[in-house]
Amino acid sequence: MKNQHLSPARAMQKRLWDDLAALQYNGIKVLRDIAEQREQRVLMPYVFTSLIFPSAQDKPIISRLGKLIDGISQTPHVWLDCQVYEAGGDLLINWDVLDGIFDPAMLANMFADYRTLLLKMAHHPALWQDNSWREQWAERFNRGVVAASNQTACEVVPALLHQAFLRWADVTPEAPALIGNDTISYGELARFTSAVAERIQSAGAVPSSAVAIVAEKSWQQVAGILAILRAGCTYVPLDPSLPKRTPAYLTQHGGYPYCRGYRGVCSGHRMA
Repeated sequence: MKNQHLSPARAMQKRLWDDLAALQYNGIKVLRDIAEQREQRVLMPYVFTSLIFPSAQDKPIISRLGKLIDGISQTPHVWLDCQVYEAGGDLLINWDVLDGIFDPAMLANMFADYRTLLLKMAHHPALWQDNSWREQWAERFNRGVVAASNQTACEVVPALLHQAFLRWADVTPEAPALIGNDTISYGELARFTSAVAERIQSAGAVPSSAVAIVAEKSWQQVAGILAILRAGCTYVPLDPSLPKRTPAYLTQHGGYPYCRGYRGVCSGHRMA
């Protein structure tokens, strides 16, 4: 059993040393060539750094540098750098991780599982050939973290889509609601949509009527939807790039009890 897990490890190590001998074609050049080929930025987020030399006579490099107190590695494109080296006959493992990438609790669990796996592989060589442990750990993870994350049950208070907007407009009327070429506050948007809602009602729309809105992605579209909802109606968004006759056909054959084009209602108004 000993040779069964040592032979693949030694073969992989030899391949690594052979590849490292090609110093003229380093990792930076590899990333640059891949990026040019794919025409996009290339990430190598996970790196394995080994300071274990192939010859047992080689003194570990860490020992030659003195006692290790603390350290950090900073490499472009790397999220997690797993470093291994020997010291005093022990195998030492260190992870350098980019701040803000992983949840701290998840990172601690990842390292603990990694350490547990290494200890198991040292005492149970069969694990080098049997990967069933992966499915077992994945199942455990799904029963734990994933299951907890999916516990989203909570009390839902019945409310209409626009009511949260109106509550926020009452609390912070000066806060920005829409940001684009112009910034529109909650108070301004509330007053504007109230006026447009009155126009929709005066045009004959009754509660639960369907009102079409034809507008590009803009503050006018947002304002139009809010105004339709405030009028007690249902909005039906239509693509303004459609041929001119298509919206009319859709409104006539859509089975709506009431449907009015909304293309110019907002464009005729300005925020005050």
